[in-house]
Amino acid sequence: MLKYRIPSFVLLLGIFLLLIFWREGGPWIFAAVSALLGYGLVKEGMTLLGKLGLAGFPRLCGWFAAAFFLLLGWVFLAQRTAEVAYDFLCGFQFGVPLVLIFGGWLALLFCHRNHTLLPKLAGSLGGWLFLMAPVFFLSMIYYQAGAFALLFLVLVTKMMDTGGYIVGMLSNRWLPGGNHKIVPALSPGKSWEGAGGGVIFSVGAGFLLYGLNLAPAGLTPATVLLWSLLLALGSFAGDLTESALKRAAGVKDSGTIIPGMGGVFDVLDSFLYNGILFFVISKMPIQ
Repeated sequence: MLKYRIPSFVLLLGIFLLLIFWREGGPWIFAAVSALLGYGLVKEGMTLLGKLGLAGFPRLCGWFAAAFFLLLGWVFLAQRTAEVAYDFLCGFQFGVPLVLIFGGWLALLFCHRNHTLLPKLAGSLGGWLFLMAPVFFLSMIYYQAGAFALLFLVLVTKMMDTGGYIVGMLSNRWLPGGNHKIVPALSPGKSWEGAGGGVIFSVGAGFLLYGLNLAPAGLTPATVLLWSLLLALGSFAGDLTESALKRAAGVKDSGTIIPGMGGVFDVLDSFLYNGILFFVISKMPIQ
């Protein structure tokens, strides 16, 4: 597992650093990456929901997601203005459900097996909107607030996972009787010690970026602390949410596309809440 996980991590890290620090090529890379992430997240997520009885068209919805983010990237790259990209993003996100609803009614009109088609159409529409959210808000942050805002969000969020894993593993090995589990029914490896370590790692990452002038402009130390704590909490909640979904669906990983890491959903679970959370708090006058 580890021999596959390390190369995957290095590759993903390299791609991420390019889209953050390569001013000319970064937006092109982000457009391609967001399309791949959108496809993987929607397809894997709808497959998991299908195991719980929510019928749909996972692959088709995944292609819709990929097309959405490619088109969004093209608009931003062509116009080079966040305002145009944002207007398109809002309009397209509103327009696609209307097209799907209109097409759904037509499909029901001409489909003889409409009693089976209707649940799939409803599940596809709901699943598409529901699962698009993490990549949707990551895109809004990148195109509106800039690359350093995305860097802050991703690093602080992922440090909760990294710190939790390291401190949780060490505490379980060193403490008499092992560490103290939080919700063993959902995630047997999660411990209070690991969660505390993850929070420290997240806060440390936030202040490191702030000290290197790689954080969003206008932040103060108090804001860095508050944002880091909120993102650490959101990361933990997202991880538990996906764990609950996978346990209910009876699977270990959401997919196998990333060697050693599982699926796209497994990588993006930390952003189920944090994409929305960061977008909201970044708009508040708390700097």
